[in-house]
Order: sequence, then C-alpha cells, then structure tokens
Amino acid sequence: MQEEIDALHKNNTWTLVPPPSETNIVGSRWVFKTKLNPNRTVGRFKARLVARGFSQMPGVDFEETFSPILKPTTLWLVLAFATTLEWPLRQLDVKNAFLHGKLKEMVYMTQPPGFEDPKYPHYVCQLNCSIYGLKQAPKAWCDTFTLYLLKMGFHCNQADSSFFVLHNPKGTAFLLVYVDDIVLTTSSDDLLQNIISHLSREFALKDLGDLQYFLGIEVDKFSGGIFLSQAKYAHDILTRASMLEASSIATPLATKENTTSRDCDLVDAHEYRRIVGALQYLTITKIGICHAVNRDFVMQIGRAVLLHEEALLVFHGQEQKHSHYPKFPSNGKFGICQIIKYQFLAVEISSLPTDSKCSASPSFGRSSTSADYHQGRWILGTMNEESLSLVVGYDSALQIWRCLEEHYLASSKESELHLKGQLATKRGDGESLDDFIIKFKRTCDNLAAICKPVANLDKVFQLSRVVGTRYQPYNLAVLSKAPYPTFNQYTSGLLNNERDLQV
Repeated sequence: MQEEIDALHKNNTWTLVPPPSETNIVGSRWVFKTKLNPNRTVGRFKARLVARGFSQMPGVDFEETFSPILKPTTLWLVLAFATTLEWPLRQLDVKNAFLHGKLKEMVYMTQPPGFEDPKYPHYVCQLNCSIYGLKQAPKAWCDTFTLYLLKMGFHCNQADSSFFVLHNPKGTAFLLVYVDDIVLTTSSDDLLQNIISHLSREFALKDLGDLQYFLGIEVDKFSGGIFLSQAKYAHDILTRASMLEASSIATPLATKENTTSRDCDLVDAHEYRRIVGALQYLTITKIGICHAVNRDFVMQIGRAVLLHEEALLVFHGQEQKHSHYPKFPSNGKFGICQIIKYQFLAVEISSLPTDSKCSASPSFGRSSTSADYHQGRWILGTMNEESLSLVVGYDSALQIWRCLEEHYLASSKESELHLKGQLATKRGDGESLDDFIIKFKRTCDNLAAICKPVANLDKVFQLSRVVGTRYQPYNLAVLSKAPYPTFNQYTSGLLNNERDLQV
C-alpha cells in the first residue's frame, strides 16, 4: 500500500483542496489482488487505490469512455509473422499505466482510506490525471499512449486500433497493446532496444523479457516455432464448473445430434453465461470447441446445458497440453441447426493458418462464400503491407476474387467496390490483390473438421495432430441416443465403468 501511495505522490496524481460546494465527490477504496504465475504459484501481492467510478455522474464527471480491445486475430497475425520471420518477441509492462492519462473533466475524490493528510483531513483530492476506477481512465491512458507512439513514428492500424506498425530505415516493428500489457516484435535487435529506450523515457516501463505469458496465454518457444497454451485458464474453468474429476471425450458434438429436441433442467443463468464466456476465450488455443461453444451461447439455457458440459469434457484432461501455434483454418457450415447459422474462415501467413472466424450470420445468410470474402477483406485491411495467403474451402469464393465482372454478390457494398476495380487482380500461381494470395483447399484437407461432429475419430486424431492438440478417444454413442442422460448420470457411468475409460 505504501508503494502505491508513493507512486501516486511521485506522479502528482492529485492536489488537496477544500471540498467545493454542490460538487460530486467520488469515493475511493483499496483493492487487493494476488497475482499468480502460469503454474498457479503466488507471484506477488498487489494493492491498488481505485476510485468508486459507479458514483460518477455522466456528463459531469465523464463523457467518453470507449477504449479499444486487442482482437485475438491480430495477436495471431503478429505471432505468425514473428515466428515465420524469426523476429524477437518481447513483452513489456507499463507500471501504473492509468496514472499517465490526462483528464479533460474536473474530478474530485476522497482521500485514500488510512492515508488521510493529518493537517487537512477534511480536504478532497482534485485529480490532475486519471486513476484506476474512473469511467474515463482507460480512454485517457489509451489516448496518451497512442499520441506518444505516433510521435515516435508508429501509425495506428485502421482495422485494429490496438495494433501499431513502424517502418523506418532501421527496420519494421509491430506493437500490440492491451491496457498496460505490450507485445513488441521487430526486424532487428537494434530497433527493438531503441523503441524500448524511447518508451522508458516517457513511462515507467518494465521489461519482462521474451514473451512468455500474455492475457492468460502461455507462449513457449522452441526451435521450430512456438506453442500456445491456456493450461492455467482451462484448469480454472474446470475448477469453477466442479469438473476436475470428470473424464474427457473426443469431440463436443455428436454426429447425429438434433439441437432443437435436446432439453434438460434449467441451471443458474449467471453461472452458465460465465462458463460459456470463459469457454469462448479458451478457443484462442483450443479450436476444437469453437463451433460447439459459439452455437451453445445463443441457445436457450435449458437446451444448452448438456452441450456446454460436453465442451468442458472435450478439453478436460488436456489443460496441461500445448497447442502448436495456430494451425487451424476453418470453413463455413450453413443449416447446422434450426436455431442459428455460422460462418468460418481461415487465413494463412506463409504456411501458418492464423485466423479462425466463427460468427453468427443472418438467418438468411447468402453462403459460405460470403463468409470467406468479407473476413478476407478484413484481414487484408489489417495486414495490408505484408504478404498474406487466404485459404478458402469454396471455389465460388475464389471466383469472386478472380473476377472483376458483375457477380451475384454485387449487392454487398464491399463487393461493389471490388467489382468496380478498386482492388486490382493479378494473375499468377495464385490469384492475388497486390501481395494478397488466394488459394483453394479441398474440404477433406480442411482442418475445420476438427470443430464439427466427425463420426470417424481417426480423422479427428489426424487433424488434431496437425493442429497440435492431443485428444483422448471415447465412444460418443452415449451422447447421441435418446433418452439423453443427465450430466451426473453420464459422469457416474464413466467413473464406474473402467472399460469405457481411456485416460
């Protein structure tokens, strides 16, 4: 706590003034947190003074609150470039990042509990800069950091405002920022040290060395590339769901499942949404549950409980396994059930697939062709200065990229721009828009099958070996035959019948 107070005073965070009349005074409090290492051991204890932002008055104490969030696809793209080009990956942390934000509004806060000024105990803090807990604090910090990066010569990517690129005679640098966590990769060590030196002059920067743990994702480098793992995060999910003792299954979806007819008892809606939300984030490294989790998320709770439990069973037993750096393109599957439709896409950098798009499409979505085309345009906008390969599983999508004549997708605004010739097509081994290469991949070779209900488990294991995830085989017949067992009945049957278990 004393260390936090010293940092606040050093930064001149506030000025003690008499409490103004008819002015909203924001409260303050201490928040304590235990920071854990990836192996779940205690890293350090942390104390943070925060403002009670819920007591702020809109239009008086704050106006704009938006702050950009790093997209997982952007992280994959940068990791793919760094791995392919053998660039160093460095992790940085900004100490007390929010204290660097500049406030536009006049905000008053009570003095820190336990650290009131003995001479002026009734005074309040007139904030000179942002502080944790304020509604506008994330945006204030983001604006300050972005402005400094622009002065250094970086430019902000239009597709993802958390992604910054620097080109100069010394080389190229990619910088990702998520609040106060920074990932930096450069084409040369000299440029890397130069950027770190410039940032350290303006901010209290902590160099954490090579990238190892970022946003709950463990990064393990080896001679052939990198491994990504969310072992700690997966273990926490299983603990929260009380499923540490459950057995695993091969795929989260039965091959002949009718999602509209499955039903089970209702559960706590809040806890259900927490689990599904956590599973969605887990798909960053465990792509095999991506399709099932996103489908379950939009279902009625009573119909989706067993399905999300199946998804939990899929990765249970694998939380200590590593997933080889993203090799999991996906394709589209329409008419998957009567409730929702999904679109999938894969993007490759060199030979590394980096994007697995799974999003809800309109009830009358045109086709998987549209999914490939529109997500490809977004990726092109994100990395428009680098060489990319877009792998599509539909020849119709490939034809759109090849042809500048009128097409049945011309009703789309982006397609109209494309068809008018704003994107010039060049001929060659692959069809490319500048350095954007479009290739076709047969359905039988598409790794997206790992997200689907596959009857041939040998195919699942073959695909999982390519992705880098190890699956434990199990007979899925119990999940696909009526009457469907409750989860307790299912797990009890597994645990009491060792012949059916393959651990």
